[in-house]
Amino acid sequence: MIEERIKEHKMNIDMVEIQPLKHPSFLKGGYSAIRGKELPIINTDLNMKPYDVLIIGSPLWAGKPSPFIKSFINNITHAKGKKIAFFFTCDSEPDRNHTMDMKEVLGGWAQEKECDMVKKLLMVQMKKGKILAGEKKINGFIVEMFTK
Repeated sequence: MIEERIKEHKMNIDMVEIQPLKHPSFLKGGYSAIRGKELPIINTDLNMKPYDVLIIGSPLWAGKPSPFIKSFINNITHAKGKKIAFFFTCDSEPDRNHTMDMKEVLGGWAQEKECDMVKKLLMVQMKKGKILAGEKKINGFIVEMFTK
């Protein structure tokens, strides 16, 4: 849906799917997410030079970004000075404290890569592929990404 909305704004977008080396067990995946650890990914040649904005999305595992996202961020190159935006899917409605905690973690990641983090963080509540909450926030998220 985000891809479609970006295209409606007459912007180009390339999607890169993060490919895990192997899928962890439920416990290992949750533990890795809680501890902020990485899990290995296949696609590690991630040159961001051609892009102006990086949009990184992930499901939440145990209330934290998927460990594959941290691996992805650590493998991207030529991200310095780019805008970076994050969105997440979750199965429960995130509360304000949860969103603030996520902004702190993500801000650290953006700082490590010397990126300018978009202030708006998009959290979308989903169940079985259907959006339950957050769809109305998508347009504001996109507009903020592409305004200077």
